[in-house]
Amino acid sequence: MNRLFAALPLPEDLAVRIAGTQGGIDGARWVPAENMHITLRFIGEVSGADTDDIVDALHGLQAPSFPVTVSGAGRFGTGERTRAIWMGVDRTAEIVALHNKIDQALIRIGHAPEGRKYTPHVTVARFSGRVGQRRGGPPNTRVLHWLEAQGGFFAPPFEAREFVLYESHLGRTGPVYVPVASIPLSGTEPDDGSRRELEN
Repeated sequence: MNRLFAALPLPEDLAVRIAGTQGGIDGARWVPAENMHITLRFIGEVSGADTDDIVDALHGLQAPSFPVTVSGAGRFGTGERTRAIWMGVDRTAEIVALHNKIDQALIRIGHAPEGRKYTPHVTVARFSGRVGQRRGGPPNTRVLHWLEAQGGFFAPPFEAREFVLYESHLGRTGPVYVPVASIPLSGTEPDDGSRRELEN
């Protein structure tokens, strides 16, 4: 079985800049710069044959390239529990439309709709259990300090010219994301010459 998701890759310089904000939170599992991305649609575990169908369905999408702005910071969690901290991504009409097109393409080949509001973001760290309790202080103190320090984060827009279907492999030091296929964003349906599948 293959664990798949579709995402926008980040420019290397932006990923390195975001990685430079990491540190100072007990219990954080920091995301390496090379793993940073903007998820468009989590797909989950599928068979090899289903993966081929997904690649074909995604290659049939028509969508334009568009600017993407990363700014601000936030957290996912409830109360004292923090599951992840992230850099925000402007929720533009273009990125939402691309998410919806991917969702509809997957629905047409038998996948269930995602079923939750799409919130584009770049995950910076993940947590298990409560955080910020080591070395004294109430839960989440260091998370709140990080959010305050990074709240003004802003990166100049970059042009999203493709999205990538990734396969996630769990390893001893964390997940490894392997590109399966790259789908250009040009506003026209790619022909055979512009289709570019990436080898595992």
